[in-house]
Amino acid sequence: MSDTLGPIQQCRSCREPIVWTVTKHSGKRLPVNPEPTEKGDVLVEHRGSVLYSGIVLAAYREQQLKDGNPLYLSHFATCPQSAQWRKR
Repeated sequence: MSDTLGPIQQCRSCREPIVWTVTKHSGKRLPVNPEPTEKGDVLVEHRGSVLYSGIVLAAYREQQLKDGNPLYLSHFATCPQSAQWRKR
């Protein structure tokens, strides 16, 4: 079983694959890279058709990985044009 998220879309700037999630804290949309990574700090939970995301604090990151929970990176961390999309 793959931990790749879906549905996959394309970043409008760099054209790399992304998946849209909704942050648990603010309810805002957050693009994440669809493949899990050990460098990740975003935990994504499926609730029906909505993907909710939350940032995992460094103190809990290793435990999440040990528990088998895949972690993802915010696309803002890897997109070369991320500054133009961040809301101030």
